[in-house]
Amino acid sequence: MLRNKLLISTLICILLFCFSVDGFAQNRFGVKGGMNFSGFRRTPETKFSYQAGLAGKKYIGNLGWFLQPEVFYSREGNLNQPLEFINVPVILGFDFGDNFNVHTGLQAGFLVGTQGDPDNDYHNVNAVMNFGFEFYTFKKTSIGFRFDYGLYDFEKETGTSVTYTFEVYLIGWFIQ
Repeated sequence: MLRNKLLISTLICILLFCFSVDGFAQNRFGVKGGMNFSGFRRTPETKFSYQAGLAGKKYIGNLGWFLQPEVFYSREGNLNQPLEFINVPVILGFDFGDNFNVHTGLQAGFLVGTQGDPDNDYHNVNAVMNFGFEFYTFKKTSIGFRFDYGLYDFEKETGTSVTYTFEVYLIGWFIQ
């Protein structure tokens, strides 16, 4: 099962790379890293952890709209239920000038590790809605803030575990 998830993640990385470097003009490709604060809606316990991965950005026309696919490893859950995901969000955003963007999107989180039994306790995929904004701090970096909220209950038995995550991240862009 882990081998299949790693294969899927590798294929997604290859697709992101091909998508990001198509025609180089108006496209970006970069490395993403940051911290997150996560938990379940049903409990007050939270978890502070990290994330790291890749991001691409493809502008749609000349008006400032863009698609930003990403793939990254993220540790989430809470103190009692640590979870590890390969997250694949596809973000739709709009640049307000040269310094700032607002974005939203959908994310699939593939469960790759947990303290419990992943096959019996949790669904294999966590669907999430994203909302956020980024500041372009320098020509080749951006700092982002994002809120992720689960679209359904992630645990199989309790049926009351919708996930949420606050992200703070930095993206270093290589192709501009």
